[in-house]
Amino acid sequence: MPSLPTLNYLRSFQIIGKHLNLVRAANDVNLTASALSHQLNVLENQLGVKLFTRTGRGLSFTQAGKDLHVEVDACLTRLAAALRSVSPGEKENILVVSSMATFAMRWLLPRFSSFEKEYASIEIRVSASPVDFERDNIDCAISFGNKHQAGLVSELLREVSLIVVCAPSAITEAKPLAEPKDLSHHHLLRTTAGFDGQKLDEWDVWFASAQASHPRKLRELLLENRNLVIQAAKSGLGIAVVDPLMVQDELASGSLIQPLQHVAKSSGAYYLTYPAASKPSEKVIAFRDWLVREMGKEEKF
Repeated sequence: MPSLPTLNYLRSFQIIGKHLNLVRAANDVNLTASALSHQLNVLENQLGVKLFTRTGRGLSFTQAGKDLHVEVDACLTRLAAALRSVSPGEKENILVVSSMATFAMRWLLPRFSSFEKEYASIEIRVSASPVDFERDNIDCAISFGNKHQAGLVSELLREVSLIVVCAPSAITEAKPLAEPKDLSHHHLLRTTAGFDGQKLDEWDVWFASAQASHPRKLRELLLENRNLVIQAAKSGLGIAVVDPLMVQDELASGSLIQPLQHVAKSSGAYYLTYPAASKPSEKVIAFRDWLVREMGKEEKF
C-alpha cells in the first residue's frame, strides 16, 4: 500500500481547492505561491494523478481532483472539530472576532476601551484573516455585503454611506472641485480590494447615485486597500470616495474635507455574522448589543 500524503499537503490541497487560485490560497495559509505550487506537485506525483488544470484566471479541478477534494475537505473539517472537542478549552471569556482590516483599525480598535469598561470579564481578540468558521476558532465576524451567506446568521449593524473627500490642499484655482464634472481635474483614488470576495467600485456607486457621468479624461491612482486610499487622500494625492464612518477623525480635524455634498448609499452594509448551526454565546450577544449601541451614536450621513 502506498504511503499516505502528509497532513500538510492535504491541508494545502484543501485550501487550493477552496480558492482555485494559488495566490489567494497562499495568502490564506501564509505561504508563497511557489511553495504551495511545489506542495501540489509533490502531492500529484505521489498520487500519480493530476488534480488541477491551469486556466486563464487560475485553476480548474480535474474530475479526480474534484472527487478527492470533497472527501479531503470533509475529513479535515471533521478532524479539526474532533481535535477542538478534546483539547483543553481556552478561557470562556475570550471572544475571537474577525474583522475587515480598515474597519478594525479605524473604528473598532479605537472603541475597545468602551467595551472593556462595560464588559470587563470578556477579553477580545481580533483577527483580520479570511473567515472560516469551520476551520478557525472564531466566534463572530464583522463583514460587509449585500446578501446573506449560507449557514450563517447575518445581523444588520449599519447601512453604509459614501462621500467624496480630499485634503484641503488638493483644491486650487487651477483644480477646482465644486461639482462632479470638476473631478476631471484630479486623480481619483481607487482600490483593488473587494469585500469578502465581492468586487465593489465605490466610485461607480457614487457617480450613479449623483446621476453624474465619469470624467472623460479619467485619471486614477490604484491602491491595494482602503487604508492606503485614505492616507493618499490625506497626502493630497487625489480624491477618494469613502465611508464617512472610517474618516471621522480626519473630517473633525480638517485634514480631510467633503468638497461635494452628495451622499450616496452603498450597495452593501455592515453585518455581524456567526454560524447558524448553534445558538450564539452570551459573549457574542454582548458584543452584538455593544456594536449596535456604539453605531447608533454615530452621525447619520
